[in-house]
Amino acid sequence: MRRGNEPGKRTTVLSHIATSGPRTEYQLYNELKMSHGTIHYALKKLAQEGLLKPTQRKRARAVRKAIMYHLTDRGLLTVLASTSDSGTWKKIVEAWRNLCPKILLNWRQLSTRLGNKYLKNKIMSTAAMVLSERIPPPYRVRLGEPVDYVDLFNTVFLNPFLVEGGRPEREHLVRALGRVPDLKSEASQKLRFFERAYSSMADDIKHLQRVLELQGSATSKPRRSRSRIALGSRPP
Repeated sequence: MRRGNEPGKRTTVLSHIATSGPRTEYQLYNELKMSHGTIHYALKKLAQEGLLKPTQRKRARAVRKAIMYHLTDRGLLTVLASTSDSGTWKKIVEAWRNLCPKILLNWRQLSTRLGNKYLKNKIMSTAAMVLSERIPPPYRVRLGEPVDYVDLFNTVFLNPFLVEGGRPEREHLVRALGRVPDLKSEASQKLRFFERAYSSMADDIKHLQRVLELQGSATSKPRRSRSRIALGSRPP
């Protein structure tokens, strides 16, 4: 049996690309110290599973083309669901900002509002739910349409009715989102979606929409501290 067939080897390759950015097979060979056969087979399997996407990059003054392996949105969620280390997630955000859910891009502010442990657990559970396809009816994707895993992640994460603890915890989540301008807009859009999807909960959703709007007024006041700037963003 080829060693590249071992799940542990594939996990190592996937995690390395997730934290380091796009890589060629040769770069992985040098950086991971695995055999060419192991890396080649691992990349092939990860691409077949939709976790990596191979793209050709022309090399300067050369006939050969280097194949770069990029993380996919499904690959991103797979890595998120497999580790609870915030340091690893920070590296992923820095390497794949174009793929990351807005929740991760605003990690610092949200973890301050919600608590680091709560946020980590909810990110992991949301990623696992999306990947396992145990999605509540409103999120089901019609057959034949590609799945936008990052948008699906944001939608599930921002669903207040998947928060344990009842109405107080739902309001707590919405208030925390309302204090982050980028996420306030996202949450407002999702609440409108939930209003259509959960007609029996329309009154509760309208209440949360009012909570979100009222919370938004607090963000218009300038803050003295810049310690809560979103992860990876620049000060104004």
